[in-house]
Parts: sequence; C-alpha cells; structure tokens
Amino acid sequence: MRRGPRRVSNRGRDLHRGGSRRGRAKNSWFSHPRASVDPFSGPRVIEQAAPKSLPPESASILWLRNDLRVCDHEALALANTSGTMVPVFIFDTSKFGIKNASPWGFQRNGPFRTVFMIESVKDMQQNLRLRGNDMLVRQGDPVTEILDIAKALAESGFDSVNVVAHKETTWEETKDEDALQAGLKRLAQETGKDMEAYWLWGSTMHHVDDVPFNPGGPGLPETFTAYRKLVEGKKTPVREEVPTPERLNPFPMELRLRSDRFPSLRNDLQVEGLCDPLDHAFPHPLGAMDFVGGESNGLDRMNEYIWDINGLECYKETRNDSGKRNFSSKFSPWLALGCISPRTLYWQVREYEQKKVANDSTYWMLFELMTRDYFRWVSASVGTKLFAVNGYSGRSVGEPSLFDVNPAAVRPIHRTRLQKWIEGKTGAPYIDASMRELALTGFMSNRGRQNVASFLIHDLEFPDWRAGAEYFESVLIDHDVASNWGNWAYLAGVGSDPRGGRKFNVVKQSKQYDPEGWFITRWCPELIDIPPPMIHEPHLLSSEALKEVGITEGETYPTPIVRLPTAPSSQKEQ
Repeated sequence: MRRGPRRVSNRGRDLHRGGSRRGRAKNSWFSHPRASVDPFSGPRVIEQAAPKSLPPESASILWLRNDLRVCDHEALALANTSGTMVPVFIFDTSKFGIKNASPWGFQRNGPFRTVFMIESVKDMQQNLRLRGNDMLVRQGDPVTEILDIAKALAESGFDSVNVVAHKETTWEETKDEDALQAGLKRLAQETGKDMEAYWLWGSTMHHVDDVPFNPGGPGLPETFTAYRKLVEGKKTPVREEVPTPERLNPFPMELRLRSDRFPSLRNDLQVEGLCDPLDHAFPHPLGAMDFVGGESNGLDRMNEYIWDINGLECYKETRNDSGKRNFSSKFSPWLALGCISPRTLYWQVREYEQKKVANDSTYWMLFELMTRDYFRWVSASVGTKLFAVNGYSGRSVGEPSLFDVNPAAVRPIHRTRLQKWIEGKTGAPYIDASMRELALTGFMSNRGRQNVASFLIHDLEFPDWRAGAEYFESVLIDHDVASNWGNWAYLAGVGSDPRGGRKFNVVKQSKQYDPEGWFITRWCPELIDIPPPMIHEPHLLSSEALKEVGITEGETYPTPIVRLPTAPSSQKEQ
C-alpha cells in the first residue's frame, strides 16, 4: 500500500518555520515576458511590475500551480501583505483524460503524476491551514475559476483585488496568464474595482533578474556549455530563500467561496491506467522508490539523501545507475511541482560543503540545477518552437510547424515500432527494462531516458521525436515541460546540441551502466538465466543456447526489431 507522509526531519521543520540563516539579497521583481501575437516569436515584457507590498485593505488571490510549497515562496510572501489572502489550486480539466489526448493519442497526465499532484495539493493545503489560512481547490478552466473568485471578492466589498502568482515560461501556461490579464481588465471595467495580476519569479536556482543575459531575448547562449561558462564566469549569485511565514493573514471563511472536493482520478479527471476497481495508482513493488507528493515529503527526502545517507559523497559516481532508491537523489518529482525550491536545494548543498565536503558530487548536483535552469530560459526564449518537429536550433530549416507530421499518416512499421518501444518489447534488454520500469512506476533514471529517447529517434528511426516526448509527458511522475521537451529536442538534433543530435550505442551503454545485468533482470526476468555479458546481447546466442536457459527465440523474449549495434560506429555515439 502507498505509505503516508513520513515524519519531517528536524531540518525540514526548521525550513518550514522560516527565518533564513543568511542575509537575504535585495528583492527585485519580475516583469512578465508574455507570448506575442506571432506564435513562433519569443516572449516580450509585460507592462505591470509587482510592488513590494499590497494595500492592507485589499484582497489577494494566490494562484498556485507548480509552486506547491510554503518555503522560499515569493508570491506567497507578497500575497500575504494584503489584508485577505485566498490561495487556490485549480485542476485544469483540459489536461486530463483521453478525450484531451495529445496529438499522438496519450493522456496528458497519467496516474502516477496525477496521484502525486493530488498528494502535493493536500500537503500544501495542510501547511497553509497550520499557518492560519486555507486553500480553495477547484476543477475546471483556471482563468474562468480565478475570475469567478475575483468577482466574488469584488462583490463582497473589496475595492482592490489582486492575483499573485509565480511566472511560468512555457506556451500553454503563459497563454493562460495572458487570458487572465485580459479577463481582469474586463472585470475591473464591469465592477469599477481595481484589479491587477502580479507575476513573480520562483522556478529557477538563479533569479531572472540576476542572470547575465536577457531571458526571453536574443542574448541567451545557444548551448548549455556556453550558458554554464557565462554564469560561472560572471559568478552569478544565488539569492537567499524567501523566509517561510510562521503565520498567514486569515482566509475569508465568511464569504463561503466555493471549494470543490478533491477530484476522483476516474470519475472527475478520467485518468486511465488505474488499478481496477480502485481509483488509485499503486506503487510497484520493484520501483526504486515510493514517491509521495507534497513539500513535507520532499523536504524529508532532501534531508534523507543529503544528510542521513550522505548521498552527496558519491552522487556523481552513482547517479547514472538504475533501479535503486539512493543511486540518485530522486528529487525531480518534488522539483517539478515546486514542492522543493531549487534555491533551497542549492543552499542545502552549500551547507553540506561547509560542514562535510565539497567535491565533484556537490558540484554536479548544482550542475544539474543549472541544466534545469537553462531549459527554462530556452522555453521562455523560443516559445512554441519548443514543440515544433524541426525544433528551435539554428539548424532548423524553413518555418517551424507544430503539425507537419500527421500521426495518422505514419507508416504501419513505425507505429509498430513505437508500440514495441512503449511496451518494452524491442529486443534490446536495457531499453526494454527501462521502458517497463517507466510504464509500471512512472520513473526512469536520467541515463535510461537518454538511451530510450536516442533509441526511438536514431535506431528505430521514428519520424517524429515528439511522440516520445508526449509519451514521457503522459507517464513520468516528474514531468517538467521545459526539461522534457528541451531534452528530447536536444537528442533529436533540433535543440541545443551543436553536434546536431546525440546517438547512444545502447549495447555499450548497457554494459557500462548495468554490467552484471541486475537492472535488466529486475524488469526482464525472462532473461535472468543468461549470464553477463551475453545478457546485454541475447540475440547473439543461438536458438539452442537460448533454449538451454528457457527462452524460445521470439516468444519468451522478442528478437530485436532493428539491428542492434555491437560497438560505437561514430564519434557521436556514446
């Protein structure tokens, strides 16, 4: 059964109590780069910047999205300066269920991420209640629901109603922000009340006002390496965390604002892939970790990995391995929903370096956060090109198109290959083990993700890399729009890779990162009697040799659906 939240460690409680141990950098407020009329141009700057405080007689709506935490929450801090604060989380029903499927037919949010999301929203609501406030939970269109709340507050007597939120960078989210801006303007005219939306920055390690280039503009370095060298060369600072409030201004219970019940995955959201007949997604017993959503559990995991098991001592050496709880940090699901702030993680790493050791592993943890930042800057800069089949790199030819590969017109052989890839039945053991782990747990190591993406694009020669990105979006418990789509474009050679694509030799990678075949046999138990190194290449064994270990060729385990490599064939292969 799914565990309940574990006890928050002392360090977690200290973070929840607030009060940074370090002097905090001076605030500067983000001006919103919004989508322009041209769907393929980058964002531009919004006119309205956020103040440092709101009038005490005003009401604020705190729109929570991918920032489900009370620690290091700049939008929460600003909203709490108004006399009345109404936090709200809205389950956007247009992003759930097969009726709202992606172009390749995948549900946008599968069971693992949806369960994790609901757990995270519940934890956020509890943390707000512990501080004297509460949170509305609604289902529907976010813009419609927020305008409904704003109208109710205006009609109840508030002359000033403000929406406060952290800024997003990707197309659908910024489109909602633009629609909300326009809706508030109309509502202000209808009611005669002051209404504004204020956008703050809280999703990256480096603040948008501190990076040495114009985010969303032409100054973004074209590659991550150039970006890293620029940020490190300029010694770009990381700001202190925003103090966690011990008490919040009251929630207006007397207004009886509508709050929906938490949604049912099956009946309300129409999520598919649940454990029938229960409305739930069970953690798989072979999963590397039972992920439980919420800031409390995220802080607990951070403390466990960094301090309790000393994971930063060897993170760089073990992070590419698969299948075990502490091979890597497993912070990504909490980072994706903003249950953990990247700045909080940064300062925990710096504290570890002061108290224990600064080594390659501590640097690499911060390196990974820089990578995450970079894909956010990319998504802000390239707009919908992030989702175009020919991508956003300088090598893209012609005008980018979102829909120039018609899924219905794809050849049957490619559709079959895609399905075999999804099912983990390609005949490449490392690929199959990784894909089965993903389907049954919602998680896969970073090394596994790179290999399966490369395999679909380069070995299976699938004509549209976006099918893989859409499947990842559907299944991953830690899906992050900018990171997922940016990485897929990178591997397809239409993103930020100056070499024009990244191809992995899956047999070489399998032998390097799972030499004894432990991970393979965990998810492909039919191969358990094949000893290494042949477990990585069972297709090279004769039919007689396979029969000796209980395998009927093509039945017990599939023969490779494409020719597999045996050694690196080019410098591009890893």
